[in-house]
Amino acid sequence: MEAARVTVVDFVRLTRVNWRVIFATFSLGLVAALLYTLHQPVVYTATSKGYVAVDSGDSVSDVYSATSLAQQKLSVYVGLVSSTAVAQDVIDSLKLDETPSDIASRFSAVGDADNPQLTIYATASSPSQARDLANAVIGAMSTEAAKLESAARPSGAPVSTLVKLVATQQAGAPSAPSSPDYRINLLAGGIAGIVAGYLLALVRRQLDSRIRTVDDMESLVGTSVLTILPESDELDRVGDDGLVGSQTGPAAEALRQLRTNLRFVDVDKPPQSIVITSANAGEGKSVVTANLARVLAAAGQKTILLDGDLRRPMVSTIFELDPVVGLTQVLAGDIDLRATIQDPGLPNLDVIAAGRIPPNPSELLGSQRMQSVIEELVAADYMVLIDAPPLLPVTDAGLLSGIVDGSILVLAVGKTYKEQARLAAKVLQQVGGHVLGSVLNRAPLGGIGGVVYGYGHATHSQDYYSAYDRTGGDRSNGNTLRARFLYRRMRRREEREQAQREQTLRERTAARENEHGQPPVELTSIAGKRRSS
Repeated sequence: MEAARVTVVDFVRLTRVNWRVIFATFSLGLVAALLYTLHQPVVYTATSKGYVAVDSGDSVSDVYSATSLAQQKLSVYVGLVSSTAVAQDVIDSLKLDETPSDIASRFSAVGDADNPQLTIYATASSPSQARDLANAVIGAMSTEAAKLESAARPSGAPVSTLVKLVATQQAGAPSAPSSPDYRINLLAGGIAGIVAGYLLALVRRQLDSRIRTVDDMESLVGTSVLTILPESDELDRVGDDGLVGSQTGPAAEALRQLRTNLRFVDVDKPPQSIVITSANAGEGKSVVTANLARVLAAAGQKTILLDGDLRRPMVSTIFELDPVVGLTQVLAGDIDLRATIQDPGLPNLDVIAAGRIPPNPSELLGSQRMQSVIEELVAADYMVLIDAPPLLPVTDAGLLSGIVDGSILVLAVGKTYKEQARLAAKVLQQVGGHVLGSVLNRAPLGGIGGVVYGYGHATHSQDYYSAYDRTGGDRSNGNTLRARFLYRRMRRREEREQAQREQTLRERTAARENEHGQPPVELTSIAGKRRSS
């Protein structure tokens, strides 16, 4: 039973991913079938019938013998339809200019064993020609059958052995052509196109070595998927409150889920410094990191975002901050850490830009000074997020992963190759980094049967919100009402669960502070001065 369910899910997912290919081959199949049908000659079929009659006496034995003989003769007469004599009689009757073999190919006979009756099928390019041919064939067969029986019956044979083929039904002109059959041909073309589409989809799936599903991600990276971020421009839009543009959309919900999962990756020792990286460039790690920082700050978590990508910094661009002064100068000893902290205008969030692009980023990021910077920020009760370069092109992210509490690997659906994901996870393992989990980015929006969604975990809110968005939001139809109901019910449940988690987290934090007897270190910065002023 379980295997059947998985098979159905796989089939629906395969359809969802390759529906364009399947639709294209289906359309091509229909077009090909239509063109084939239009180029076929129009054929009409007429039918006539004959009965094998045997003269017999009135006794039971005579009737039984006559019936048995009629059945035997029926098979003989069916074979007679393909004889040259019958074909020649038809040619002579209709005055046709055809050879016996040509005309014989246009008609056939079928016998009924239970009832000694045969049916003649005759085809022609017009209804009248088909009718005349069917009638001529039954007439010619009756004539030839009589000749055959006359030659086979010995002189003076009893009446009970007299056999003849009698025409019982004359053919009428058919009202519609029998060929080509548009419905059958189009149906066959459509089915062939669909089958071809699924075959192409299977071949494509076998040849596609890119990450497509949660199963791919978890098997390659070896950790759970913390959240699935949809392919949406919500992540690039920021509202007046500094948060992701739509607070009820799939992207915002996925980020809140990432925030919650991070808090409970290790309840006894929650991570305070996290590196966010990817396998290759262009997988969206910087946008993910910036938005994670926003949702953490919005939940009241004191957060600082470091741009650790000293080769292609993006954080200052995302937050529209000063890119000149930043982490590079701190690591080089040119400026104090407090002087580089900038305020992006969001409560509880500070940012340190990358600064000048140095000639030796790997040496700076792997230095003891970098570890000291992280420790100093953690001591100031910051949640430290570091946007790091991709793992495979350079060693920077690997170096950072070894000096933080954990790392998050961002991989993009349809962009990251499976081998690249495996190598990225291997790099983190080799440097001794603690992989907290992975983020599957740019997943197609969709419900059950989507490429990624529909797995049953970490996807329900996206389904509800996308259903709500697709119905237009404020239109009073059944889908909208259902989406609103699911949305409200899910939000109430998530709010209760989150309140319970935050209460547990506050209690554990208070217990640790009482145990150590030291309050968090206050790190005065230019951002703090601006806020206080």
